[in-house]
Amino acid sequence: MGDANAEPLIVTSVGTHIVPEHRFLPTPNGLIIPKTSDIRVLFALPWQGRCLVGTTDLPAGTTEHPRPSENEIGYLIEHANRYFDMKIARSDLLAAFARLRPLVRKEDATSTARLLREFATELSESGLLTTTGRKWTSFRAMFTDEP
Repeated sequence: MGDANAEPLIVTSVGTHIVPEHRFLPTPNGLIIPKTSDIRVLFALPWQGRCLVGTTDLPAGTTEHPRPSENEIGYLIEHANRYFDMKIARSDLLAAFARLRPLVRKEDATSTARLLREFATELSESGLLTTTGRKWTSFRAMFTDEP
């Protein structure tokens, strides 16, 4: 807003999550898969009496109601099944959802997975202070001394 000719500061990505029943992760502990075959990070967590598995990361435009793709749902099921004793079928899912992430743009990034999950601040010549990036759910941390 301080410079009409400025390049966009953020790139939007979409992350998909699936929610099978808790019986697929019958433990109070979570599981992290730090590096899948295509260099993604996935997790499975006990959540609200169920299991939360996520997340994917794809470039996306902004939309008011992002929807998970069947391809991304299948990806999460496939990778969870590599680690779970009980195998998840598509029919076992109680829910699937997608959420947008405002990521700080980086010229040399080859994918949204390579973009920082932190926030950035910029002060324009006109004096406009812009804070952008991070996840929508962590906006309070941008304006406090606490991480």
